[in-house]
Amino acid sequence: MASKISEITRRDILDSIFLEQINMYGRLGETEFLSRVWDLDSMPSTDARFSNATGDIWQHTVNNEDWEPGWVFSDARFNLMRGDDETFLRFLSLTAKESEAKAVSRR
Repeated sequence: MASKISEITRRDILDSIFLEQINMYGRLGETEFLSRVWDLDSMPSTDARFSNATGDIWQHTVNNEDWEPGWVFSDARFNLMRGDDETFLRFLSLTAKESEAKAVSRR
């Protein structure tokens, strides 16, 4: 089934998240957040030292912190720009929930 949310709309939404510096992950770590949308353990790693995306993401976002903020938007494994609408909306919903939870916890 073709996506109803265009790539232009997706880019506008993701640009807003990035430019407004919204903490997508809220109180969660990146792997914990992303694993609520995707099965990271069954996704391939882009780093030969790891067998799956979980280890790969941890290495580059926690241990080394050598991936740029917003890396998930351009990572083909997540396909946020051209993937199915349901996954994109689940990602956005969790982003909104977690960023609000973090804001409330700071009050």
